[in-house]
Amino acid sequence: MKYLNVNLEKIFWSSKMKAKIYEWILRGFIRLPHSVLEYIFTISYPIYAILHTDKAWKRTLLHLRRSGFPKKKVAVRGIFKALFLNMIDSLRFLDGNKKIKPIVYYENESVLTNCLKEGLPVVAMGIHQGAFEIQHRSLLRYAPKVHLFTEKLKNDDLNTAIQSFRRAPGLEEHSTSEVGKVLKQFIREHSVLAIAVDQSKAPKGNPVTLFGRPAHLFLRLPAKACQMGAAIVTFRTFHIGGNEHVVRFESIYGPGTSEQEIATKFAEEMETWIYEHPRQWAWNYHRNFT
Repeated sequence: MKYLNVNLEKIFWSSKMKAKIYEWILRGFIRLPHSVLEYIFTISYPIYAILHTDKAWKRTLLHLRRSGFPKKKVAVRGIFKALFLNMIDSLRFLDGNKKIKPIVYYENESVLTNCLKEGLPVVAMGIHQGAFEIQHRSLLRYAPKVHLFTEKLKNDDLNTAIQSFRRAPGLEEHSTSEVGKVLKQFIREHSVLAIAVDQSKAPKGNPVTLFGRPAHLFLRLPAKACQMGAAIVTFRTFHIGGNEHVVRFESIYGPGTSEQEIATKFAEEMETWIYEHPRQWAWNYHRNFT
């Protein structure tokens, strides 16, 4: 009997089962009415702020002050609310259920499609703004194969659950430890590689200036791909109200563009993006404005 209890415990509390439970919870959560989700945020935000006073919440407050954004234009609560709601819409988009799937408008698509028509491998480069899971998955509209670099969550089981949402034919998710192998494969295939360059665990980034303050972007990977013959296409997404989002393609950095030029010009581009939609950028990263 004891042996049976031990085996049952292993089955029901295995890593695979815990990941599945997380997935069921998330799929149920994103089907809640918007009014209920708003209420959940309202009651949970004060608790989150207290628990993270010396962590993400405080970093966000300091970064806002350092960047010079007026309090009336953007507040810490508004940023975390936008992060929460964009996360919900990201998961709804990945879930694919037509009843809850957000509406997405695509702008300036020729910026990307013209590069693909020329047979160029393309690095689709963005930042953590808006519902960026929508942004990355949308690339499958244009290419049969997309490589995506991601950072793992601390909770392995939750990370597995999120990966099950991301899973789609043609989408290959990679860790940054696979950079060399993936770069060669992506260049050889003339496919698309997606990356956000405003967050990384790497100790060394590219120093840039944002809103007159020092910051870091992590551009070594896209710059290396550019030197190997890839084009860089910048793109972003932002929420425009209700369940509507925009994915907009912006600029092209042709093959051979120097790392310094990419860093300087993209920092200017990114600053404009943040200024246009300040509540939708993830302000809470460690190395912003430091």
